[in-house]
Amino acid sequence: MKRCSKCGIEKDESEFYKKKSHKDGLNSQCKQCVREYDEQNKERIKKYQKEYRKENAAGIKEYQLKYRIQNKGKLSNYFKEYRELEKIHISTARQAYNMQNKDNISLRKAMYYEQNKELLSKKKKDYYLKNRERILKYQKEYREQNKETISLQKKEYCAQNAERISQHYKEYREQNKDIIAKRKKNYYDKNKEHILANRKIKGVKSCQ
Repeated sequence: MKRCSKCGIEKDESEFYKKKSHKDGLNSQCKQCVREYDEQNKERIKKYQKEYRKENAAGIKEYQLKYRIQNKGKLSNYFKEYRELEKIHISTARQAYNMQNKDNISLRKAMYYEQNKELLSKKKKDYYLKNRERILKYQKEYREQNKETISLQKKEYCAQNAERISQHYKEYREQNKDIIAKRKKNYYDKNKEHILANRKIKGVKSCQ
């Protein structure tokens, strides 16, 4: 048992916050008195904390980094348990935030992408190389399971973006004439017999 220095009531030690600097390792005031004080002085505490963080930014950052390194496993388990317990709450809060800040999020993503194009491209390439078989297997299974949906999405996209797609292909053909011509020649060389046979059949049909 321990007596609170503010309210004077003797309470169980579990009713006091821990404080290493004190001999008994506990705060002199009970949790209830601390909460009441915090509530009554909310604005003043907030202002003090803001000023303290500003004046000690470098020290706080160094301490947080050191703490994260020393308690990596502990923090990982804590956040994992928290996410499991608060899964629905986190998901709801995230959705609400994304809806309220849609434009800002989109702008931040675009800016980040522009500033980190090479890094993101390298990460994407490295990830693909490390997980190539798994990715290809997943893509194949997804296409098999969603044939109709994919086909419908393609049709809708093409219908909505017909002019843009046409312009894109036109520009691509203009910029890559030599590559396209080389591909056509390679394809013809590899499939010469088949192409000539088809032409011959079509020629006979047209005469009939």
